[in-house]
Amino acid sequence: MIPESPNMLEHIPDDFKYWRKYQQEKIEEILGHISNGKIIIVLNAPTGAGKSLYNISVGSILNSLKSYQIINIYIVHFDSLF
Repeated sequence: MIPESPNMLEHIPDDFKYWRKYQQEKIEEILGHISNGKIIIVLNAPTGAGKSLYNISVGSILNSLKSYQIINIYIVHFDSLF
């Protein structure tokens, strides 16, 4: 379900040619939570870990499946929530 290269997904720039190992694992984990009915998923990751790439990738994968509708995806700095 996850392509070999991020840039094979819709809306991912061509310069994203390789996944980092943990990125593929985390995307699979997020997709697993969604398929198990979770509607709120919090991803806590450091600066530069690829949170934007996760969000765009998950949205693109779900869109290609045509079985989910994503209304909003929010990216916030965790410390800004308090």
